[in-house]
Amino acid sequence: MATKMARRLKQFFEERTAGGLRSIVVYEEDEFEVSYLRDDVAAEYTEREVAAAVDDARTESLMAPVYGDLYTDDHDDLICTIKVFPSVVEMNFVRSSAEGVAVALDAGVLEASDGLVTEARAVAADDQI
Repeated sequence: MATKMARRLKQFFEERTAGGLRSIVVYEEDEFEVSYLRDDVAAEYTEREVAAAVDDARTESLMAPVYGDLYTDDHDDLICTIKVFPSVVEMNFVRSSAEGVAVALDAGVLEASDGLVTEARAVAADDQI
């Protein structure tokens, strides 16, 4: 599992988001592990809802090669997909097919933090070397 990446991302987001980190989930094809889940967020979700969100992240990771084929070679491999909702930002750091780290943040952290996505991408990419 991508637990090293999850640890590095957790440290990064805790330092940069002033409490805006909601969750971190490490997933593989057949299993997942919740690395971090803020208490108020845990109260909002059932185990079934968490599993459904992980399935969505897995499906996204399976699409990574398709995205790579859509763009020119200078794009290289897909590292992360981002979904922005009114109150939550979902980031899916794809490590390989059906494997990665899903991170949820309060949406306000993007407005308050210049360069957050760019720097997080570098943290995740360092783990793949």
